[in-house]
Amino acid sequence: MLVILLKQEGVYGNQKQVRHFLECLTYLNNCTMNTKKIGYTILLVLIAVQVYSQNNIYSWSGTVNSTNEERLPYAHIQIKTQKQHYLFMSDEKGSIDIEYYPYTKNDTIIVSSVGYKTFMISNDKLTKLKSIYLEKEIYEIGEVTVLPKKYKFITLGNLKNSTIRSTQILYDAQKALYIPNNGVNGKIDKVKIYVNDFSEGKWEYRPFRLRLYDGEKIVGKELINQEIIACLAPKEKNWVEIDLSYFNIDMPKEGLIISVNALSYDYYKNHGYVNSKTINRNRINSISIGTTKNSKSNLKLESWDYFNQSTGWTQKFCKDEYYLMQVIIKHYE
Repeated sequence: MLVILLKQEGVYGNQKQVRHFLECLTYLNNCTMNTKKIGYTILLVLIAVQVYSQNNIYSWSGTVNSTNEERLPYAHIQIKTQKQHYLFMSDEKGSIDIEYYPYTKNDTIIVSSVGYKTFMISNDKLTKLKSIYLEKEIYEIGEVTVLPKKYKFITLGNLKNSTIRSTQILYDAQKALYIPNNGVNGKIDKVKIYVNDFSEGKWEYRPFRLRLYDGEKIVGKELINQEIIACLAPKEKNWVEIDLSYFNIDMPKEGLIISVNALSYDYYKNHGYVNSKTINRNRINSISIGTTKNSKSNLKLESWDYFNQSTGWTQKFCKDEYYLMQVIIKHYE
């Protein structure tokens, strides 16, 4: 009877589970009547839980495109349920597979990509679509300022080209570098992050969230409202370069703080960045960034850490150790 039920409900496809059920049935056949009743009840409950889990999984596969049919790589997809928050990301071709449980028809799916408007849709409506389309974001710059025609690009921050040293970031934590302004008048053009890890070769390819803050009162207001998810391309060597020119951000007078925000454990696990070997070795870190003992900079740089809300921001205890991060400013003369 139980085997027939397993076949009917689709649980039978998992051969390992069925084998365990059959072993339990064989064992129960040799037990007393009371033990059989208890055992059969437990098995039925387990089957019900399994069937419910299978029937309560939401899955969707498709692409994230611009309105002119251009595929959008590394688009960020968030799903907020009543109890959990899931994160997914499209691949380099804009394709994405979403699967999570439990779900309801009212779960909100939020899709974002740098330079495009955030798109929100319920998973019930998304099921009817094959692709998600994002509109270009038009950034309002407010008052127009006439800038000099002459400019040059200036690199500020830790000016080292490479390092063999690295520091690991806990899941959801941040590591940041404070860079003083030093009289620079211009727009933020690019940010560069050196990712590195010698203890586990593929850590540097895990994605992270880039965050920018002004330097007022240690860590001031956030300069970009959109979520920027970046990762090292497989063919690149350590440096992740992120173009921010279209955001039209002035270099803050109080200085700039560049922060690498590690994503959640669930995100890395769901996307295959954390494997069983990593978990079995009790690894609790997500990605690693380069550090150096000196910065080749005449600016007074500072390294800062954010572990969680209760600890807040703290300056790195080794004050002569600097995270390898740089900002390129389009400086007007």
